[in-house]
Formats: sequence, structure tokens, C-alpha cells
Amino acid sequence: MYCGTCGTQVAAGTRFCGGCGNPVGGEELQEPSSPKITVPKIAMSKRAKVLASVIIGVVGLAAIAYGIAHYTYGPATPEKLNELVQQAITERNVDELASYLDPSQDSLKEAASMEAFKQAFTEETAAEYARYFKQAANLTILSGHAGSDNDHAAEPNSFYGPFILVKESSWRGTKWSFKVNVSSLKVEKPENWKIESALGTLKNDTGSYSELWPAIYKYSIGVSNAYGGTEQLEGTVSLINNSAETLNLEYLVQSNVSVPVPTFKDITFKLNGVELGQDQDSSMQWIDISPAPKEMKLEVSGSYLGKTIETTESLDPASIDTDTIKLVVNKEVAQIVADIVLKANVSWTKATNTGDASLITGFDPDEWTYKQLVANITGPSEEKLYLARVAVNPENIVLSGDEIRFDGSEEYTYAGGKASAVSNNGYSIQKQPNSDEWWIVSLHESWFASNQFENEASIIVENAEKPPAEAVVAPEAPAGEEAAATEEAPATEEAATTEEAQT
Repeated sequence: MYCGTCGTQVAAGTRFCGGCGNPVGGEELQEPSSPKITVPKIAMSKRAKVLASVIIGVVGLAAIAYGIAHYTYGPATPEKLNELVQQAITERNVDELASYLDPSQDSLKEAASMEAFKQAFTEETAAEYARYFKQAANLTILSGHAGSDNDHAAEPNSFYGPFILVKESSWRGTKWSFKVNVSSLKVEKPENWKIESALGTLKNDTGSYSELWPAIYKYSIGVSNAYGGTEQLEGTVSLINNSAETLNLEYLVQSNVSVPVPTFKDITFKLNGVELGQDQDSSMQWIDISPAPKEMKLEVSGSYLGKTIETTESLDPASIDTDTIKLVVNKEVAQIVADIVLKANVSWTKATNTGDASLITGFDPDEWTYKQLVANITGPSEEKLYLARVAVNPENIVLSGDEIRFDGSEEYTYAGGKASAVSNNGYSIQKQPNSDEWWIVSLHESWFASNQFENEASIIVENAEKPPAEAVVAPEAPAGEEAAATEEAPATEEAATTEEAQT
């Protein structure tokens, strides 16, 4: 009930109001009741109904789209990702496999990389992928799906294999993908080598490749050098657990030839058109040529002690030794000294036959050899002799500064049909002062020198002058008979006389 004066609510049976103090008396006020409100119905227009339907439809479609986006976002667990990847590996479906690759490595999906990867995705590569991907998935599962959302900082670790699983979260939900060790291949080679390389379907002339899927690739590398040496290298290289592999071609090329280049001040050597360097601080240096050319053309040009040295010779790569190139020079020198020996000894025979020592030429007049030859001529020789030919072996020529030392052989014939005799002597030749001509400095009988006519390598020079009428040249005998006659000749009195006269 309520106070009739002030309206304060009071308990039933109360005589005075606690609010105003007046007697409660009067009419009791009743608790007011809530008024009933009637909402009038508003009729919707046709346009409003259409708009409402559109809004409801859009919301519904958005909900459907979200559902589709959510459930098609990608593998939601590492288990599901492993299942899908293993299926793609089994089916050798490289395109499907690449669809699960993390977007940060989309460069691997370029056409060139994918084509090379497809060729390299052999049974061996597929087996490695299946094994290592399962291992990466298990490590992720055992770690309790460790890793923060959108974490692309983690990289594959070759210790655990070429893969790492990556989780990404967005409004669409959670998606798992994988990263790989992006591989590369580098070729190391000497600067003067040229190469044409192919790694699977990829080709270039540097041999270096990047942005590669980890796989086992076949390579083919053609190697060539300035000397004309070529070699084709074929093999495989695994980039599965080695993201940065290097191929050192010097260890792979099999053919090699070492060329000994002697040092000459005024002579140059070219091999297949390329000059060979000389070490001026030593008598010889070795130049390694790899790959070895199948044909080797040596060009020698220049001069030695004022004499022109010009020749070309083919070398056999399999038989090159320390003296190979030096011997080429020696052959040219041997030809020159053989002519000098021939002319000098022809002059000596004429001087001996006539008794005129002034006819002797080709010897250094200040040296003991010349003076002894002149002293031995006291008058015309009773037995006339004729120099038929001389032989010089390039293999025993020693080029020592301004001196040339060698053993030479001369074959003489005598009047009256006596057997020919061979004299074996040691020679020393030097350049004449203020001239490019050479002369004999010393000549001595050599008991250790062999008959140079019997050596196939010897340079033999024939005397073009006809013998005097009283000198009869013995008929040419077969090789065996000639050798026998030659061995017996020094025993004759005439042969001994000839050697004594020269020495």
C-alpha cells in the first residue's frame, strides 16, 4: 500500500507514513500497471523485399565462399601434407609435387628449372625424396607442430635432409607446405679452358647453374684449350644433400701431356699456333697441357749463335720426354755443324793431298787443332784420300752457351781401291768473332765415340765434289758388309795415318 499524502510505499497495517509522518489513512494507492503498447504493422514495398533477399543471398554466398576457401586452403596438418606429397612422388607427378612448395620459393617453378627437375626426377631421385620427406614430416609431428605461424625464416638443414615443413595461418585457416634446399652447381676450371656444359636440359658456356631443385642431375661438359686439346666429360652430380656443389674439371679431365720447354734467348716455340713460355731463370720448364691435343705441331723459329733456326715438326704426345723439343733444335744445329765439318775436312784432305797447308779452312787459326793440322803437312801425301761423307748425331749435341760440342764421324776413301775408313772424332765449334759464321775450335780423336753412320737419327751429309781421278770410292755395300768394313777400317795403316794427321 502507499501513503495517501506523499505516495511512499508502506507496509500493510502501518498507521503513520515513514516518509512524511502523516497518518496513512485515505485511499490506498495501487501499484501502477505497465501500459500496453500496440505496434502497428508496416507493409514492405516490393523494392524492399528484393533488397532484403539480395542481402540474405550475398551473406549466404559469402558464407559458402568462406567454407570453400577454408576447406581448399591446403593440407591442414603435416600428416596430410606428407600423404599428398608421397602420392605425388609415387606417381612421379612433379607438377603436383611443386604445388605444395612454399610460395617463397616460387622461382623454382619457372619453366627452365621445372623442365630440368622433371628430367632429373628419376627412380633414384624419387626414392630419396620419399625417404627424406617422410623424415621431415615425422620430425615436425614429433616436435608438436613447432614453429610460429607464417614462419618463413626457417630453412632446410642438410643434416636432416633437403626438406622442412612450414605452417601458415590466415583468415582461410591453417595450411602446411614445404621448403627445399635451393641448389646450385659451380664449375671450376683453368682460365684458358673453354667449356660447353649441359646439366640435364639446362645449357651454358660457364658451367654454373642456380635455382635448382635438389635432385641427382646428369651433366655433360665439353672441355677445350688453346692448344686444340678436347675432352668430353659425362657423369652425375647429386644436389640432394649438397645445396652448393662444385665440379673441379682439372680433377675430372683424364688426358694430359707435359711438354718440356728448353730456354733459348733467341728462339721461340709454338705448339699448335700457341707460343710456349720459357723460364729465363732456368734451363727448362715443364708446361702441363690438359686435355692433351691428339695432334701436336711444333714450330721453332729464331736464331742460335747468329744462325737461323726455322723448322716445323709433328710430336707424338705419347712419346714426349725431357729432350723432345731440345732435340728438334739439335737437329737444326746438327745440319749446320755437319756442313761445317764436311767443308773443313774437305779442305784438310785437299791440303794433305797437295801439301799446301794454306788450303785448310773452317778452323780457328789461333787454336791448337789448326796449328797441329798445319804442322803435320810437310809435303804432298803419297796416298791420296777423299772425304766421302760425314755424320752427326743430334742426340749427342751439347749446346753450352757459345760452344757446341758433339761427336762426328767422317768416312774417307783412298786411291787404289783400298777399303774406306771411318774416323770418329769429338768436336767443339764456336761462333767466329764479329761474324755469324761458325768454325771448328778443337778436334780430337774420341775412343768413346761410336760410328755415327750406324745411328738412324744421325744427320749425314755427302760430299758433292767428285773424288780425284786417282781416288776410287769403294762400291756401296749392304748395311751388314758396310758395318763390318767400317769396324775394320781403323786397323789399316792408312786409317791410322789419317786419324793421327788430324789429331
